[in-house]
Amino acid sequence: MKTQNLTIMFTDIKGFTQRTSGASREGLHDLLSRHEKLLTPVVKKFGGRIVKTIGDAFLVVFESPTNAVLSGILIQEALRDYNISMPENERIMVRISLNSGEVELRDGDVFGEAVNIAARIEGITEANEIYFTESVYLAMNKSEVPSSEVGYRLLKGIPHEIKVYRVIQDHQSIDFKELITRLRETESRPGATRKKYLAAISAIIMVLACSIFYWWSGTSGRVLSGIQSALTQDNLPLAKARSSTMAARFPGDPSTIRACNLVLHAETAKLCREKRFTEAMELISRSRNEHSWLDTSDAEKKVLLFQAAFPLESGDLSTSERRFAEVLARYPEDREVWQAIVKSIGGVYNNNVFTTAFEAANKLAQSDPDPDPKIGEIIFHGLLNSMSSYSVNSEQIQILKHKFPETANIAKRFLCHNRFRIRTNAAVLKNAISPSDTVEALEMHFFNLTHLTGTGRMDTDDDDADLETGVIPVEEDIYWLNLALEFIDAASDHPEWQEWKNRARISGFKMIPSLLAENDTVEIVFELLIKAFPVETRSALPAWLTDTINLPVRCSALWLMPFVGTVETFDADVFHEQSMCETLAGYFPESYAVLFEMALEHFKAKLNGAEREKALRILKKAISSLDRHIAYSSTAEGVEDSLAFSIPMMMEFKNSIEVLIGN
Repeated sequence: MKTQNLTIMFTDIKGFTQRTSGASREGLHDLLSRHEKLLTPVVKKFGGRIVKTIGDAFLVVFESPTNAVLSGILIQEALRDYNISMPENERIMVRISLNSGEVELRDGDVFGEAVNIAARIEGITEANEIYFTESVYLAMNKSEVPSSEVGYRLLKGIPHEIKVYRVIQDHQSIDFKELITRLRETESRPGATRKKYLAAISAIIMVLACSIFYWWSGTSGRVLSGIQSALTQDNLPLAKARSSTMAARFPGDPSTIRACNLVLHAETAKLCREKRFTEAMELISRSRNEHSWLDTSDAEKKVLLFQAAFPLESGDLSTSERRFAEVLARYPEDREVWQAIVKSIGGVYNNNVFTTAFEAANKLAQSDPDPDPKIGEIIFHGLLNSMSSYSVNSEQIQILKHKFPETANIAKRFLCHNRFRIRTNAAVLKNAISPSDTVEALEMHFFNLTHLTGTGRMDTDDDDADLETGVIPVEEDIYWLNLALEFIDAASDHPEWQEWKNRARISGFKMIPSLLAENDTVEIVFELLIKAFPVETRSALPAWLTDTINLPVRCSALWLMPFVGTVETFDADVFHEQSMCETLAGYFPESYAVLFEMALEHFKAKLNGAEREKALRILKKAISSLDRHIAYSSTAEGVEDSLAFSIPMMMEFKNSIEVLIGN
């Protein structure tokens, strides 16, 4: 039985079966003839041999894996050039699959598992694409072929998973354009035919020489096949022994280099699975010292990636991220590194992503004409948390707009997020990718109307305070509040206003603007509430007035009363007594100070009237409440809660009450 290590190529035409049902025999013959005329010269140019054609499919073999892939690239380019001038129903779009391995040669045909794998890979290949297996990837000249990992695939009839790669055909890439130019120049270069004959004669002489030389000792190709077989059966010691034999007999031979790399990858992968990373790196170093012709950079990179991913097993995301950042700094333009980072730490955690994953995702999105949707999610969440509303990264947003338009749906979920920065960034991203409709805009603007203060200040118990200080830039606060006022004011005059309100997620109307100062903005906001939400505002006001937990709401509700009119259930004495005496210990935000001062003025006016005793009782009760606040704020827990800053203010109020009572 005669065998040989070859690279097998399968090609077939997309939609050929459907064409056969609607085309004449002459039409099909013409299609297949044009197909053959386009492919055959390219295949022969790269030293390929057409074994047979099966309908629209070609089975081709190459001695060189690199030439096989380059042939596939030029085939796709030839078809693209052809299709440009053809009507859509006459275009030819093919898919190409490649695999390398030992095949049996019989009667001009090829047989074996390597052929079966190539055929199965063709079944998962998309039109206009070139897919190839790891055996091709390891053997080819990677510097000549731009490629990316597709992933492991379990194929019908193949007992183990096969790692698949694809050629990156990025026509916007300068490197890819230069590659196509080189391939075409080689094709049309004067004297190329003569050189082919000379090369063929040289190849025959070399084959004869090698056959004679290795007749008794066995060829490197046969030994390589044995190594591949041993690794398939997980017999690493046998594979290692055979690669040592090859290194001794055929040092520097391409098959020897491939064999040693296969064994080195298998050994280091085993050590990495056992968490013996230092030993793996030492093995790589020894291999490099023993065989100067062996390129160990790929094996070293894979060990570093294994090591970076290891902390994830114990949930240590930060250590893993730091290690992946180091790998990325070492291999900044390596696509395999980008993919490993995205796969390992590309998840979204608390609506955010790791900086390293964000960087890797951006590189993948820029280099891949059809990137995975997961890449878009990573870029979106990275921008969502880091972007300033006033410094939009236009390049990244354009990537989202053109390559990941579906991220507009993710942005919708954050238009009413509690954190100011996230919801405003979501609004910017949503409108840049796909402008919001009226209902989406209403939801966002209503949320801003009821959560922004107009001053940049926020109570410390409010989830909106997304900065440590509980403060957002005043100019941004005012900018977004004004946008909300303008939008709702204009929308409320529209005939469909009521329908928009019903469709928007603002039912219940449980929140009032938490404004911390009585100023012109407050008056504008309240007038708009009465205009746009009259029924909702009046029905919700009593509940706002009796809220003893959310003091900004309580404060704003009191200022809103003159705009609404009389509230039958409102009792001013009860309201002000609650403001002075019924709040949480140590809780003394600015809004409480405003309410306390208003209550103090209210009961001060009653000291000289018929309700003096009632006023005195409540003021004494207020002193006890202040003592409770001061005592808590003086404790270690109170200081830790950052409440000690309000002690002077509380002491001032206490002194004011004592002066009033003394008078």
